[in-house]
Amino acid sequence: MKKRLGLLTSVIGFIVGGFAAYYPKQNVLAADCFDYQYYSDSDIMFYLPVECESGGGSGGSGGSGSGSFNPCYPGGGGDLGAAAPTSLVGADNAGKIWNYLRARGLTQVATAGVMGNLFEESGLNPYVGESGSTSWDPDLMGVGFGLIQWTNTEGNSGVSWRRRNVINYLKENGVATPDLSQADQALLLELNWLWDGERGGMTWQEQLNAETKIEGNTAIASNNPGYNSDKAGSQVGNGSTLLFHDLVERSNDTPAMLQERIDQANRYYEQYSVAENEVCNQTGNVVDTSGKVATIFPDGLPSSASQMGGYLVTINVPILGNDDGWNITIHKNLADEFRAVFSEMKAIGFPIKTDGGEGCYNWRQNVNSPGNLSQHSFGVACDINVVSNPNGAASAYPGIDEYSVTPEVVQIWKNHGFSWGGDFSRVKDPMHFSWLGG
Repeated sequence: MKKRLGLLTSVIGFIVGGFAAYYPKQNVLAADCFDYQYYSDSDIMFYLPVECESGGGSGGSGGSGSGSFNPCYPGGGGDLGAAAPTSLVGADNAGKIWNYLRARGLTQVATAGVMGNLFEESGLNPYVGESGSTSWDPDLMGVGFGLIQWTNTEGNSGVSWRRRNVINYLKENGVATPDLSQADQALLLELNWLWDGERGGMTWQEQLNAETKIEGNTAIASNNPGYNSDKAGSQVGNGSTLLFHDLVERSNDTPAMLQERIDQANRYYEQYSVAENEVCNQTGNVVDTSGKVATIFPDGLPSSASQMGGYLVTINVPILGNDDGWNITIHKNLADEFRAVFSEMKAIGFPIKTDGGEGCYNWRQNVNSPGNLSQHSFGVACDINVVSNPNGAASAYPGIDEYSVTPEVVQIWKNHGFSWGGDFSRVKDPMHFSWLGG
């Protein structure tokens, strides 16, 4: 049932407050227990997903499964049979729904199609009633409720108790009134109900994942009596938005109203998939925002120091003030780049210390996130002049002494394809340079 305006002030505030907290694109997946931007820009190479305890992170409890999930699938889908998350991850309802659906295995195209429909029905508010209704009467006829405006309707085969069933499900799981403190729990429960609760199993997910586009021909998709004479017998191949509408929503929208669903789905796709692809361009479990991993690890990323050994080489690089130079161990494919960087730093008169913890290859955990491998483990990163460029520095350019990095030094590294820890959005690490973008 199509949503209607006229919501309670408190409900409007809930929606507006949520949408005001939309992630910036680069942080769309950032959350209490999953913060991909942090992992991608804080020298963390091997990502170990953090388990969200029931009631932890940004969500409440409910559903089944361990609660450990990783929404960072590439653009395709994952395992549609994966257990339901036990909490939600995201800054607002849009982020939480996107992450939930991706974690459960929907493609980006399918996820966007679902969300375009949900927004047009409910504004993504699990408590909203049609035309401003605040009733929790499960047997109320003809009045939509919740994310997809489940509605009790009477047809030739009897009454379809969609509203009754979802409200009773909420009540059975501890949500009996529109209490904003239980909003995440209500949202999670309704997502679980949508996924496989209403029909006792999955009925639409696999078909939706087969769709390759969000858009479709609205002229052959409307149930509205004024337009349904042209409706096709099936919406398979007509885009994820219209297929979900046909399989699950089944409202009486006109073609113009269906186009609004498509437009909103495209907005969600643009907002979330671009950021997700930037952060989740993966090889194995590697968060590789630069796309370079496969070029130096064609057989996959090493999982131990012994496996890494075959990729390493020790070279001598020139440094100011020491005619013997400095021996560093790095990935063998990057030898020419490292030699060039150090030669150019020497040429501009920038001195390098070698006695303060400086170095390149080191199979170890990330200092700022123990439990995750540093990029130093893969021979692609180097720390220079540690004391004068401390991790966690208040300024990207510490300016402590002549050993502190300068814009000219940073540019030399960047000219050869390296990123700089001083550009990290969280903990600044001005000593750190990495060829893999983190």
